Amino acid sequence: MGFCLDFANKEDTKLNNIISVSHFDFRVKINLILVVGPMGSGKTEYAAKIYKDSLVVRKKSFKVLGNIIKGNRSRVNVFFIRNFLDKRRFQDYPENVIPYRGGGKDKIDEIGYASNSFDIENLIASNPSCGTFIIDEACFYDERLIFVLNKISSNENILFILPTLLYNFRKESFNDTAKLLVEYSDKIYKLGAYCGHIDCMEESFFSYRYYFYNNKEIPAPYFDPLLIVGGDEEIESAIYPNYSTRCSMHHYLIGKEYFFSFLKPFALLYSQGDKKFLENEIVALSTDVENSNFVNSLDSEKACEFRAEILRNILELPFLAERALITLFSEYSILSKDNFKDLVFKFSLNRDYINKIFFSKEGKEFF
Repeated sequence: MGFCLDFANKEDTKLNNIISVSHFDFRVKINLILVVGPMGSGKTEYAAKIYKDSLVVRKKSFKVLGNIIKGNRSRVNVFFIRNFLDKRRFQDYPENVIPYRGGGKDKIDEIGYASNSFDIENLIASNPSCGTFIIDEACFYDERLIFVLNKISSNENILFILPTLLYNFRKESFNDTAKLLVEYSDKIYKLGAYCGHIDCMEESFFSYRYYFYNNKEIPAPYFDPLLIVGGDEEIESAIYPNYSTRCSMHHYLIGKEYFFSFLKPFALLYSQGDKKFLENEIVALSTDVENSNFVNSLDSEKACEFRAEILRNILELPFLAERALITLFSEYSILSKDNFKDLVFKFSLNRDYINKIFFSKEGKEFF
């Protein structure tokens, strides 16, 4: 057991001044543990520590391990499931090495990859001696996953540890899977991190998306496509974003009011046959952003002069029209596939950008 003694008050140290930092207890009588926090908070690293703890506990006698074995499954046999997106994200690493956003890496032998709940179900079935499964980035899977895990854990006494984001860069619940994970979990571990802003040390629970472009930090607009894979090192690009953990003060989010007051209503009108409002806005975003409703909405989002400067940087970010249409089509399903294609071709929008975003999300291009 590790511990920290508090001598700050210069009084005799009592037992209640000892803070225990324990290894993971595989005897816990629960089945679903959710580990949540923003990017960079150490969720995956925490899960990897549980795996390393298991390597120690496996050497214990049957007298110790007997009560955590059910059938062929022992909870100290831990299997680590990663999302297939990590294969593209960490191409320079072997498949059994897990790198961390904050630096460092761990080698894990019992590891597999999945892209959906069916893959995970197969991995569980094909590893019959494992009684603990760590499913990294759990919210990236379909909603079926939660019901599969809930049923399996009840029948076979398997422990599932689920490191995941709960909120996206918009500070909203990541998806329905994230909501169900909270609902069905037996226990939730919440991890925080230092705010990533250079002038701040506040604790942060929010993931912030930004682009480093033209030597400037440009916050992602609210209508940026939701799922774009980003790396762990800052890159200069208008296509691929960077991520940081930020406190409320330094989490800049642009265009939420604009999206719900203009873009989404215009798209609904377009889908009903009244096309002029959305078409005019797409033209403005693409060729004359200073005369768009988006620029007009920025004034209501300014909280201070520094924030105003950061928000104005958004006007230098290309592909605003493309970003808006991708979100209206692929996330909100207001625009049909034909609507989307018609607008892209009619206004000569950038198909190369669109292809790269869809490839990042789905592994295949759109056009």
